[in-house]
Parts: sequence; structure tokens; C-alpha cells
Amino acid sequence: MKQVIVFFIVSLLAVSCHKDQGSEFVIPIYTPGPRDTGWGKAKRDGHNWEATAFARKHQDGKNYIGIDLWTFSEEGFNRETLSLNEIPLAVGKYVIKGNIANTYDGFIGGFYSIFQDDGDVAGPPFDHDDNDKGILELTKVDTVNNIVTGKFDRVVFKNRKENSFFPEKVIFENGSFEMKIIQ
Repeated sequence: MKQVIVFFIVSLLAVSCHKDQGSEFVIPIYTPGPRDTGWGKAKRDGHNWEATAFARKHQDGKNYIGIDLWTFSEEGFNRETLSLNEIPLAVGKYVIKGNIANTYDGFIGGFYSIFQDDGDVAGPPFDHDDNDKGILELTKVDTVNNIVTGKFDRVVFKNRKENSFFPEKVIFENGSFEMKIIQ
């Protein structure tokens, strides 16, 4: 409990310092979590970033998957979620464009969010920046063992909220992953 209070006070100080100095809030590097369903790693805004990862079957149930990469606080609360959706369940290269709600448009949609408190207070939503398209490549699809492996070159998200103390953009580069497809 003491750690949560300290984290809250430090967060408030960071916010107030940001507003006074006009500087941009820097998202901390959180822990990757258990990685029991898989792993993901990338450079986030130029810093090494690791996450627990898992794939989920898309709403059509068979032809597509979505992938999620999550980070956690020291106490185990979700801090970040990077989601890419509507990935064909086949080895190949695919363009990342649009958000995760755009279905059957031929592109992989993306979404990023930051969480605070005990993982239930969301920061501003970040949508994929379509001015900066990326490529995701599935390098291995094992439907017998339900595992996918792949990489992406660059995924850029822009903050939906103006005048937020969170960054205007969050950039993930040189990402790679291996994860289970869960039901």
C-alpha cells in the first residue's frame, strides 16, 4: 500500500512539473510481467521495451488473429496495452493502418493505451497514426501448437486528446514476438 501511495504522489509531482515547465511526460518503462503466454519486445520511444504477449482469435473465429502486448507495474497491475488486430493467420507481410475497430479493410489496425492506479484508470487512448504506416510480418504460424512468431518494423500511435500531459505520439520500432493463440 505504501508503494501505491508513493507512486501516486510521484505521478502527481510529474504531472504538476510537466504543466509548470511545459515539458512532455515520459512514459516509464514498466515490467514485462510473467510472459507465460508469450513475449514481445521493441524499442519504445528509443528505449528497450519488453512485454507479456498473447494472440487471440479474431471475431470470425478462424482466419484472423489479434495480438496484445502488455506491461505491468511492480505490483502486477496492467500499465500498457499495445494491440494489433485483424492479422491474417498465415505467414506473410501485412500493412499496419487504421484502428482496431476497422474490420475487413485489408489492413492491420492498431491501438495503444496507458493505465494508472490499480490498472483500472485509463489514460488517453492512442490511435494508429496513419501518416506513418508500418509492416508486421508473421514468420511462423503453428496451428497445431497454437503459436505465432513475427516482427514489425514500426508502429506509431497518436494521442487522441489535445493538451494532455501524456506524449503526443508513442513510437514502437524493431519489434519481435512469439506468443500463444489463446481462446
